[in-house]
Amino acid sequence: MSEEKKEEKKIDRRKYIKYVGAGAAVAAAAAIGYGVSELTRPPPPKPTTIVQPTTIVQTVLKTETLPGTTIVRTEERTIITTASPPKKPTLRIIWAYFLAEERLKMIEIIRDFEKTTGIEVELSVLPSLEARDKILAEIEAGRPPDIAYSHHSWVGPFLAYRGHLADLSDIIEEIKPKLIDRVLPTIYWYDKTIGKRNYYGIPLFPHFTYIHVWMNFLKEAGIETIPEDWESFWEVFKKAQTVTGVKAFGMPLSDKGMDTVIQTEQLITLFGGRVLTPEGELNIDDPKTREAIMNALRFQALLYKEGYVPEGATTWTDRDNNDFFIAKKVIMVINPTMSIPADIYNIDIESYFKKVATIHWPKAPDRTSQPYLMDVRSCFVFKTPNIEFAKEFIKFLIEEKRYMSLLKTVRARFLPMYKGLLTDPLFSDPKDPNMPASVKYLTERPVIPMPFLVNPLYNEVYGKYVWGVALTKILVRGKSVEEATDEAIRTIKEIFKRA
Repeated sequence: MSEEKKEEKKIDRRKYIKYVGAGAAVAAAAAIGYGVSELTRPPPPKPTTIVQPTTIVQTVLKTETLPGTTIVRTEERTIITTASPPKKPTLRIIWAYFLAEERLKMIEIIRDFEKTTGIEVELSVLPSLEARDKILAEIEAGRPPDIAYSHHSWVGPFLAYRGHLADLSDIIEEIKPKLIDRVLPTIYWYDKTIGKRNYYGIPLFPHFTYIHVWMNFLKEAGIETIPEDWESFWEVFKKAQTVTGVKAFGMPLSDKGMDTVIQTEQLITLFGGRVLTPEGELNIDDPKTREAIMNALRFQALLYKEGYVPEGATTWTDRDNNDFFIAKKVIMVINPTMSIPADIYNIDIESYFKKVATIHWPKAPDRTSQPYLMDVRSCFVFKTPNIEFAKEFIKFLIEEKRYMSLLKTVRARFLPMYKGLLTDPLFSDPKDPNMPASVKYLTERPVIPMPFLVNPLYNEVYGKYVWGVALTKILVRGKSVEEATDEAIRTIKEIFKRA
């Protein structure tokens, strides 16, 4: 489930999706409103600080030739001047959080930064939807923050596209030897105002679209291993449903959630389709991609029609697949991030270690290892007068031990950006059936970025729930797979044509 769906505040992305493709920039975000900023760094009583001037003593030599002679005279003089050090600014940071621990950790990091550098920070740490809307509205108001982090991965690429973000290539080059190479394409965003790509994001939290399984139901059906080939993989879950009576697949198939779109995107990729070229150009007219879209839609529709997906899945929001899995009403679930195992760890640690497992997708139908789609949640810096001070904070934040402390507060819903951290017990415990498996998503197959990280215009495909709409047309309105596919393709082409 997309984590923001757990929040009480409900916002329909369709109300502001025109923001992505239209020239009105972020006006629509302001139109839907956003949460009031919470200043989480309470204003402690501050002593009056007197900036003491710095005394500079210089000894200079003055050499001159006496008038009308050839005599050269050298005179030593001492010059005393005073200079006041430049006043450090107050950095404005907007940061999204999902768990209370994340919020507290960011407050702790900010206070350490202030104490270490003398730079003050005004921190607005907000639930993910409010943080996203505040970032967009602040830009519309002409007063962007210095630094921001959004749980919505499309925000950074879109702001880079509109020319709002500072180039962070110097920081990336400095830490590149430590970074996992595969994260780099996910932050290499295009700025249309200068007509080129640069590194505009810091790739804090990589993640994939994972499969989680209740292994006890498979064992009850006499299944000890899960095969890798496409047909056999899906058949073992169907067999387990026949034996246990528990529905095989917790797949959302509605036009009401992002999980349906993300799940379908991964299936399109596994069927050999590429909706964008590596350069970000629309590739939707490629016959191979059209065929892959039809196969992905047909595959999901058949599982539902054959009774292997709960009947209500055509109306599910992003929360329902999580709830059904945690309640043991489905054997397998597909979900972006590792939030489901994290939840089970907190409520039933015995089940986490003995019954639940995170597994790979099967090999593609053509028996190849088609790529996984990687998403990365990044922070970024705006083009304000405080760029250099903002970069100073970024470097402070991503110091390896400090960054790992932040990663641990998010309960390992994400992978680290530093390859050296993959050996940390959090990700490498051989007794853990989930976290080491999530690492294998990163290391054992080809990886390509989610489409909206390559071209932010593709975000509107998500905002309009294009693949969920197509599945609804097939499963509810009775349209053919071919009709629904061609209508989805027309919608996507219109999105790009308007941009």
